[in-house]
Amino acid sequence: MAEASIREKKSRQYVETYVASAVAIFFFGMEFIVLGTILPILKETMAKNQIALLATLLPLGVLVGSMLFGPIQDNRGYKIVLVSFTAIGIVGLSMLSFSKSFLLTAPAVVLIGISSGALNGSASAIISDISNERNRASNLVVLGLIYCIGSLCTPLAMNALLEKCGYRVPIFATAGLMLFSIIYYCMIDFPVRKREKKVALKDIFALFKEPFLIIFSMVLFFQSALEGLSSNWTAQYLTAPGFGLSYGNALYALSAVMLGLASARVILIFLTRTVKLKYLVYSSMIIVIAGAVVLISARGTFAGIAGSFMIGMGLAITFPGVLGMIGDRYPSVSGTVFSFALVVALAGNTLLNLLTGTLGAESYPFVVIGAVAMLLVFFTVGIFFVKPKP
Repeated sequence: MAEASIREKKSRQYVETYVASAVAIFFFGMEFIVLGTILPILKETMAKNQIALLATLLPLGVLVGSMLFGPIQDNRGYKIVLVSFTAIGIVGLSMLSFSKSFLLTAPAVVLIGISSGALNGSASAIISDISNERNRASNLVVLGLIYCIGSLCTPLAMNALLEKCGYRVPIFATAGLMLFSIIYYCMIDFPVRKREKKVALKDIFALFKEPFLIIFSMVLFFQSALEGLSSNWTAQYLTAPGFGLSYGNALYALSAVMLGLASARVILIFLTRTVKLKYLVYSSMIIVIAGAVVLISARGTFAGIAGSFMIGMGLAITFPGVLGMIGDRYPSVSGTVFSFALVVALAGNTLLNLLTGTLGAESYPFVVIGAVAMLLVFFTVGIFFVKPKP
């Protein structure tokens, strides 16, 4: 009876923890796509350099959140990270919904970024911790699928409600929904992480000596850049004079990025169990390049949606696949190594968003192709020259 009771408790705890991770990644998806959804509106009242700065501040905030969550989660547990960084997101979204100036919008975007980075990293690390080597990659793909659903909700809700109540009400409503997630986190019991000692600063610096972690973090550097670019610059590129879509059709194209991401991840739930990761990544990057070529060479609503959908599909596997590899390699300090990898990843997001903002929205598909090329270089080096296991 006692053993059955313990198994039942562990099973319930697993389900509750899995749901908590799913809720966190869902709201990460909603938060992270907000800026890309409203940038075409904000550019009507803000200068070009302010728009570029906002697009840079979001990944910068995500960078900070990604840096903070890991050691806190490894040392203090899951609950404090999920509750505190969700609260930060609520504050940021509320500020953005009421903001009428750049001076208030900028810090709001930073807070949204910090919350997004921490929730993304925390949810991924939690799933890695409660999974085994056999199902870790597929569980992370499922988590990525839930992120896609959250990301789809924002532009679709914005497009449906924009004419009736503007963009502020959907953003504030998202903040209200996130409040319920805090209540859920407080109600459940998370697994206790048993560790011989706390993660110290010297342990973090020691990660710089890990070739495996460095190489695959650089893969995520360019993967994160690609995801950030597709979120922040799709609508701007398609509404620019060179392409000429309406804002409504550009939002459909932005939704197509997330729909492509979601569709591919549904398929990948099954493919990750039978097909080697390297084949999936190489195939995916070819699809991204094809999507960028469509955006460069064709015009019109269909081309904009089709090219965006292809880019989304191609971005589906690299993040969960590589995080799964890192989780397999460093299971005892997953939060800290995920923080390390995500900090490197978001550095790429920040820098390439800044580059695109400097070059202009019309450079978006060309920057995408360059990022894909560099991703493939690092991935090939990691796969063929760095052993996946110690």
